[in-house]
Amino acid sequence: MKCLIRAALAGFAVAVLASGCIAHRPSAQSASSSGQSSDSQSAVPAGLYECSTLSDGELQAAASENFTIVDASNYTDAGGNQGTYALDGDTISFQGAALDGQRATYTAGVVGSNNPPSIAILMPDGNPGDTCQPH
Repeated sequence: MKCLIRAALAGFAVAVLASGCIAHRPSAQSASSSGQSSDSQSAVPAGLYECSTLSDGELQAAASENFTIVDASNYTDAGGNQGTYALDGDTISFQGAALDGQRATYTAGVVGSNNPPSIAILMPDGNPGDTCQPH
């Protein structure tokens, strides 16, 4: 049995084929006990997402892109402005506030683990750019 493991790290997508791998998802109980809400298994966990960018080979904060996922369809940008988002498969589309018109890819993970959820803002050419993870 083979499966594909995907991760976004510092703006780069990584794919690895592994044998006998098992996918783990946080349960609703573990999500709520960590202060995160989850409306469904595919929902983006609520909370502050801090963004970073790779510049000259070094990881740097991209604080102006930070945002907070409020619930299954609302977010606020770093300035506190409200917007909405829609999750379709692993693609997020933002409307309103600072990320208006931006698209991103969402990779599920486990909040509070060494494999946290990750959101990679897509560049105009469709490639992953800055990466945002829960704080």
